[in-house]
Amino acid sequence: MPLDEMKKLTTRPLQWLRYMGYCIYGAKGHLQATILGHNKVDPNQTTGLANDYYYFSSHPARFIDIDAIDDKVTDSVGTPRRASFREAVVNRDSICILTRVNAGNCEACHIIPHSKGDEYLASLSVHRGIDPAITEIKDVRNGLLLFIGLHKPFGLGQIGLLLTGAENPYLGVQDVPGCHDPNASHRLIAQHIKPVHQLFDRIADHNTDAAFNNNNNGATRPEPQLLHFFYGCAILKRWGVDAQSPVRNPLRDGDISSWYYNEDHDQDDKDEDGEGNSDENEREEGILPRGRSNAWQSRSMEDVMDFVLSITTRDPLSSITTRDPLLSTTTRAPPEDKTDYVAQWLKGVRK
Repeated sequence: MPLDEMKKLTTRPLQWLRYMGYCIYGAKGHLQATILGHNKVDPNQTTGLANDYYYFSSHPARFIDIDAIDDKVTDSVGTPRRASFREAVVNRDSICILTRVNAGNCEACHIIPHSKGDEYLASLSVHRGIDPAITEIKDVRNGLLLFIGLHKPFGLGQIGLLLTGAENPYLGVQDVPGCHDPNASHRLIAQHIKPVHQLFDRIADHNTDAAFNNNNNGATRPEPQLLHFFYGCAILKRWGVDAQSPVRNPLRDGDISSWYYNEDHDQDDKDEDGEGNSDENEREEGILPRGRSNAWQSRSMEDVMDFVLSITTRDPLSSITTRDPLLSTTTRAPPEDKTDYVAQWLKGVRK
């Protein structure tokens, strides 16, 4: 990831990179200058930065799922279940948290997509140590009220929400440009992860702070771990390269080839509300490349989430094998001790 791009997101690049390690790995750790685990890096350093850094943690991995961001953006009022979700989110937020537009022009957006389902979110909740656990996709802690025009770019991971302050182990409120209240306990900041139409610069500019209704119940606000998870997925989808999935996700049925962009594989599936695959539409418009060299950008956010959750599932996967359509090889899941594999995976996701 180019340093210039990183500086658009934070004033402390290495501390931000450390935070990204936390989002991806799912546990606290530190940066090293070499993959061998030597030369611990000062995260406050801002000059003389190296090209590569490696994240190390003494805690078990709780990887993010690089397919968590779903390209199948759907309305929140299509079914009674979604209507109840919308009602709960509107009652909490009242207006768009970014534009202050009234609720009539907003949609209740899922942080973890509706298409992932209850089982997926419950598993993620366990792996990320969320307490009390979130067991339903329609839980209000998995929702945000956004202006209709922001729903799609948010769902595609083009706009991310960075939570700083008390709920972030590494980034304070002043570590992102545009801080207006240095004494604030936290900030939730909209960032343009991927260049978006100039219209969005006027609707919700880069590094715009979100604001919640002061009268709402703080206990029902968006779950911090879900926000960290989603933000990590958005960054990884935009900048991650060369990482391959080692196992098939036990929570998701279907052919493993659906994890990759393949010219022979029809990805123009319809979701339950009839929306097409938005990433495929972007390819047709020339926004996304058709080659395999940028396979991460051509994946949906939903697939990105599946990738990481599959690595850390506690199900017995040692006997599972899968054929990688990009490598044309059959590989076996890694052994229980994933230390070496984790190091290689992190090395593949170049910063």
